[in-house]
Amino acid sequence: MRYEGTADNALQTLFEQWSDPEWLVNCRISEMLLGKEKARLKDRPRHVSWLRIYAIKLEPGCYIITGGAIKLTRTMQEREHTLAELGKMEQVRNFLISNQAIDADGFVDFLSELQ
Repeated sequence: MRYEGTADNALQTLFEQWSDPEWLVNCRISEMLLGKEKARLKDRPRHVSWLRIYAIKLEPGCYIITGGAIKLTRTMQEREHTLAELGKMEQVRNFLISNQAIDADGFVDFLSELQ
């Protein structure tokens, strides 16, 4: 997904942000890593990934990436940046529905109309 006013798609933007130390510091990663959220996640029986890519599933194997975040809490509602990702997913979902792009074929049709 490419948002209006951006040159890169959401996935490319995520990877650029996650490899930018200054961006990570601005996200206050050090504060989150030292917070109680990490201790809670440590007690889980399996490995938990903190890097999340969020997408809308059109059908099996067909996704539209809407964004991503570093998620250290159980739910997305617990942090402002992950709550913003929920908002972006809903915005993209509504856009797809309003343009009848609710499956892979509909999305391809929508893209062909743009050209």
